[in-house]
Amino acid sequence: PISHPLMREVSHYCVVLAVLLALTLAANSTLPEFTQIHYHVPFVAVETSFVKDAIALRTKFLSDFGLREPQDICPGFSSKERNTKLCVFKPQCSAGGVFLSAHWSVWSPVSDFRNVTFWFLQNRNTPNREFSVQVHPITDFLHLADDHYKWDFWAGPPNTLNMGAYTNGGDGGERVTSLDCKF
Repeated sequence: PISHPLMREVSHYCVVLAVLLALTLAANSTLPEFTQIHYHVPFVAVETSFVKDAIALRTKFLSDFGLREPQDICPGFSSKERNTKLCVFKPQCSAGGVFLSAHWSVWSPVSDFRNVTFWFLQNRNTPNREFSVQVHPITDFLHLADDHYKWDFWAGPPNTLNMGAYTNGGDGGERVTSLDCKF
């Protein structure tokens, strides 16, 4: 038996991910390759304390991984470019698309999966708040819904996602509400 709480959490997520992948493989033997990993940290942008805590967590991530802005900002998701190194997106301070809240996110090569995932597992709980983190693969741009809904897992309680964002050919990226959150 695993005694350390973090290792129990990691073990749980690994089992869940393995089961999901096994079920998917059984249903579809032509799975696309997982080329990158995407991490989302949703937060409530209309409450100042949530925004400050989200900024603090993002700042800690940047510092701990030696990333700087603007050099390490990811290209826009709609560019369909493949990143070759760890990078962060500009925070999305509005609800819309897949997310029903604001969020900040990270792209990671598969080779950094362990380090980045462990960092989020160990650091998502700040002194004032527990953040949930969605982890999902990036396959190709034909499987965006599966990336977000079938092949994902959460550290912390899962957030509700807008499952209709990818229907009828949508790319899930439309923003519908502008909120004031300064990063």
